[in-house]
Amino acid sequence: MSNNKPPLDLSLMLKTAAIVIVLFFAAGSSSTAYAYTLWVPDGSGCVNGVRWPDDPSFEINVSEYDYDTPAKIVSVTEPMERIGAVNGAWIDPTWTTGTSSSLGNGDSEIWLSQSLPEGVLGETSLVSVSGQPYCQLFVVDIRMDAYTDWVWGTPSTYYDPVVSDDGGERYIRVIHMHELLHAMGLDHERDAFSNLLYWSTPSHALFTNRSSDKMVEPTPDDREGLRYLYPTETAERDMAVANLWVDPERYPGEQRKFCRPAKGFSWDTDIFASYCPSGIISTTNLCPGDTIYARFNVMNYGTSSENAHVEAWFSTNETWSQSDYESPSEYDVGVPAQTSIHISKRFQVPYGIPLNTTFHMIARSRPLLNPTEESTQNNWIPLRGTLRTKASCP
Repeated sequence: MSNNKPPLDLSLMLKTAAIVIVLFFAAGSSSTAYAYTLWVPDGSGCVNGVRWPDDPSFEINVSEYDYDTPAKIVSVTEPMERIGAVNGAWIDPTWTTGTSSSLGNGDSEIWLSQSLPEGVLGETSLVSVSGQPYCQLFVVDIRMDAYTDWVWGTPSTYYDPVVSDDGGERYIRVIHMHELLHAMGLDHERDAFSNLLYWSTPSHALFTNRSSDKMVEPTPDDREGLRYLYPTETAERDMAVANLWVDPERYPGEQRKFCRPAKGFSWDTDIFASYCPSGIISTTNLCPGDTIYARFNVMNYGTSSENAHVEAWFSTNETWSQSDYESPSEYDVGVPAQTSIHISKRFQVPYGIPLNTTFHMIARSRPLLNPTEESTQNNWIPLRGTLRTKASCP
C-alpha cells in the first residue's frame, strides 16, 4: 500500500456517470465547514450540494460482513446511528443475503471489495444523482478494501489516538464513519478538525471518551455540514475533549496527536512536539506548585455556544473521579456552536498530592450547564503519557 500523496484529481472525479470519493493514506483537497458539501460537476446546477430526499437505506452484504459476528455488524450500524443522531434522520441498514455486490445495480450497498486500487481503504460512489439546486441522492455504494487487516472493535487506549492497533490492523469503524459522511453528501475536509480530512496521518484517529457505540462521533465540523444539508429544529447540547488537532498551515488535511504534558518554563512552538514545553522539561520529578504545560481539544457538538470550565486533574489510573487531585488552575473558555478549539494552558500541580507516585493528567471540560441536558457524557480524557512526583519535595 502506498503512503505517497495521491494526485489531487483523485479526491473527486467522475467514473461511468458516478461520482467517486476515494480515501487514500495521504493528504488531499477541499475547503472548510459546510462549504465542503459535495459539488457535482458538468453543469448539473447542484449549487447547494447533494443530499437524500428521504432517509437512506443501505444493504450490507451478509456473506462478507458475517451477520453472525456482532462486532462486524455494529462497526457499520453504530456509525450510522451516530450520524442519524445529529438531526434525527435515520440511516436504515438492511442485510442482503446475496453472495456478491456490484456498482450500479440500483441498490445502495456496503461491501468488502477486492478491486479497490492499491492504497485505497474505502471508496464511496454516488451512483444516482439528479435535481437542483440541491441534487438528490438515490443510489450510493460504499466499498471497503477486502485486503486490509481490519479491527472491528474499538481501542482500549482511546486517549492515545490510533487508526492501527499494535499489530498494524486498522479500526474499520473510523473508515466507515468517513465513507458514510460522504454518502450523506459531504466532501473531503482540509483545514478544520473533522472525520473527513482527506487523509489524516494513518496512526492518528479520533476516539472519544464515550461508550463503544459512541466512541466514533461526527465532529462539530461534520455536524455543521450535516445540519446544513438536513436542517432540523432539534437542539443539541454536548461537549467532549480530545488529544488530536489539525494545523492546516503546516499539515493540511492531517490530524495529529498533541504534545505530552510536562513541567517546563515556556511553550514549544510545535503543538505536535514530543512534549508541550521547550528547553528543560520533566515528567518525573514533580513537586506541588510546579507548572505543567498541556494542550488538548475541546469540542462543542451542540447547536448553541457554550462556556466551558476547563480543569486538570491528577489520577493514579486512566479514569477521572471526584477523589482525584484537582489542579487549582482553572479557566473559563467560550466555545462557539459546532466548533472545536485548541486549548493551551498551564496547570499547577496541586498541594496535597501524594509523592513518589505516577499519575495520569486528565483534562476535563465541564460545560456550565446541567449535565443531564447533555446528549452524551464524559467530558474528560487522559492526556498522553504519565507524570510522576518526586520521592521528597521541599
